[in-house]
Amino acid sequence: MSHIRRTTGPFAALCAVATLVAPGGAEAQRGAAFVEQAAAPDAPQSGFPGLFDTQMAARGSVIAEVPWLSLSYGVSDNFTVGTNLWAALPSAWGAPSALLMARYRHFSGERVSSVLTGYAGYAAADALAEDGKEARAFILFGTSNTTVRLGARHALTLTGLAGRFGLRVEDEDIEGLYDGGSLTAIGVAGSHQFNASDWLGIQTTLVALPVLIGQMDSTSQIATIDFGEASPTDLLLARVLFQMRAGRSWLFTAGAAAQLTRPVVLPWLGAARRW
Repeated sequence: MSHIRRTTGPFAALCAVATLVAPGGAEAQRGAAFVEQAAAPDAPQSGFPGLFDTQMAARGSVIAEVPWLSLSYGVSDNFTVGTNLWAALPSAWGAPSALLMARYRHFSGERVSSVLTGYAGYAAADALAEDGKEARAFILFGTSNTTVRLGARHALTLTGLAGRFGLRVEDEDIEGLYDGGSLTAIGVAGSHQFNASDWLGIQTTLVALPVLIGQMDSTSQIATIDFGEASPTDLLLARVLFQMRAGRSWLFTAGAAAQLTRPVVLPWLGAARRW
């Protein structure tokens, strides 16, 4: 077994994120939910859950988003579930796969709201392996988002995130022979939301990944790989997103994401439809 370790700061304990969320522990008083239900100011992204916000799908509503082909459903005002059709596409050819999401809002007040979101996925990824080998991939990812509304037009969201991705490739002819590895990340993010109007918003997000650990596990070879120490800015990412709502059912997004220390900029385009 060989290990790849890449860490850029003493922040490994900054956030504790639940990757499996469930609405347990709610207390009812005279039929009312424990979560305080104070309506947030209407904004372009209201009712469209994203990675760096505390939005929920409205009870009974369905939201489809492209290009990610994600689907979200509002089970209740405080519980949203979803899936990703891209991740589940191999199932149509008999390869079991799925990527599921669950978001639980455990507090919502007049100025502060907080949610936990968990993602879990599995895929038979034989397309990533050579002939005669089987590949399996999994992902576990969780975020904890808290939004503080600074006024009708401004809001600040703090995010703690943690995730793990793994891949295992097995030889069909030789039992016990495999190659595999995993990547574990812990990070924090800060987002500022400015709503110029009820149909136009701008979200600016800064993401830092102070902990990024890679591990390799193989019975077919012995190797040691050391990426060395990365500077804190090497794992610093930024995103600017313009949000444009058309009526009550459509949300269009356009922007860019960048790695700050290198000239790497990727366009960010999307659209979401609510029923």
